[in-house]
Amino acid sequence: MPIHGFLKNRVLTLKDQHNSSITLSLFADRDTREYYPIRIGFGPNILRNGKNIPFPLVDRKSLPLVHNLFDDDAIILKNMAKEVSLFSPNNSTMITLTYPDMHYLGIWHRPRTRAEYVCIEPWSSLPGHEDTIEDLEKQSDLISLPTGKSYHNEWSITVTTN
Repeated sequence: MPIHGFLKNRVLTLKDQHNSSITLSLFADRDTREYYPIRIGFGPNILRNGKNIPFPLVDRKSLPLVHNLFDDDAIILKNMAKEVSLFSPNNSTMITLTYPDMHYLGIWHRPRTRAEYVCIEPWSSLPGHEDTIEDLEKQSDLISLPTGKSYHNEWSITVTTN
């Protein structure tokens, strides 16, 4: 699987649209099964380089996003608040991501660049290591379901402008 998964290369379907929100969906097909052979559908510590390290927060609640923050790849927040907001002092738009049942939050952009975006990904478990085949049954926090059972999880994005 490519680093950071396969969703970034997929076209999502608009499921629902309102004045202040949209719902996108992705369901399994031949291409997704190449990476993930199971039917899918989805309507403050940091792990860095695989190590738990303290990370300085401003006022114990804020993480300034600067380009070199991601030079070593994503930062992963563990056991933190179940909601995070992004905003810039340069405009009045704020994006809030709510993920009540996720244990991790990955934040990243392409390493060693001045990318004009940041990716925020709620995760239920930690990703595998690039170019390493891991035993999924031994992966920490991985959700495992018996045959025929399903799992439901939700997250939401709210965009507000003043």
